[in-house]
Amino acid sequence: SSLFSFVMAFCGMVLLGLGVYLATTANSYETWFGGKTLSISYTLIFLGLVVTVVGFLGCCGATNESTPLLLAFFISLFIIVLLQITASAKEKFALYAEPNSVKTATEPIDFVQKELQCCGLTKGPLDWSDKKYYRFATYWIKTRSSDVPDSCCERLKVSMNCGRGLAVKEPPEGSVYSKAVKPP
Repeated sequence: SSLFSFVMAFCGMVLLGLGVYLATTANSYETWFGGKTLSISYTLIFLGLVVTVVGFLGCCGATNESTPLLLAFFISLFIIVLLQITASAKEKFALYAEPNSVKTATEPIDFVQKELQCCGLTKGPLDWSDKKYYRFATYWIKTRSSDVPDSCCERLKVSMNCGRGLAVKEPPEGSVYSKAVKPP
């Protein structure tokens, strides 16, 4: 555990160093990163600091056999994993219904919506038509912005295109699930 924590802290320091290097030499790399060098470097600095601190917690906790430090280390790792899962879910929503991503995005989202009896990620059926924020389901919104997927339809009403025209704030009672996976 201490070797893993040491390697993690070392990787964090590498990310931190790379971020600082990019921040100080931003003009040299503008063409590579399309004018986003500073935001990339600040992101690397932040991630480097987080990974270094978490690795340091684990390293100190393992070498000193400190239960509180090890607990903080494992809680930090748990939070990082949850953030990765959330980021992955948002990425999947963006790819929903895209022809090349049926297996990787569409089927998992349909499964979750059917099993949890929900529709959308945070705002219910409106997530499937949210042109203003354009946060989720970008391919779906481009092609079917007034519809929700059939997996949003309540169990007794599931049929082909049962979600047509139901991407609204208050869909008719009993037509589609109105709650989101996670409330805002």
